[in-house]
Amino acid sequence: MLDYAAFPQQRQALICQILQENGRVVCAELAARLQVSEHTIRRDLHELSREGFCKKVYGGAVLSLPEAGDYSERKDKNRATKLRIAQQCARLVKPGGTIFVDTGTTNLAMAEALPAELALTVVTNSPEIAAV
Repeated sequence: MLDYAAFPQQRQALICQILQENGRVVCAELAARLQVSEHTIRRDLHELSREGFCKKVYGGAVLSLPEAGDYSERKDKNRATKLRIAQQCARLVKPGGTIFVDTGTTNLAMAEALPAELALTVVTNSPEIAAV
């Protein structure tokens, strides 16, 4: 077995692998598995967090999510697919009903696909969807 105390790069690579597989790590569990101190693991997680690979949380770390990108860019990405989804969803909405619509570019496309003459109550937390 590799002496992870003596090889920080290999230890951090293994931590990254575990993060990729599980989405999270716990300091105490990593310390026991790698036979190093929790302080060493916290130091590794601090370094990995600084590099943007993970986000430190109480007692461990979680995998960092990629940046979602600019809203206007995401709005046009996969536009044809969003329109197909939106049209299918719009067909399910009944006159006089109430729908709850979360924020998001696919939900915006769905709101735009609803017929303007449809009597409907829409509850949303998105100013852009509310403006449709």
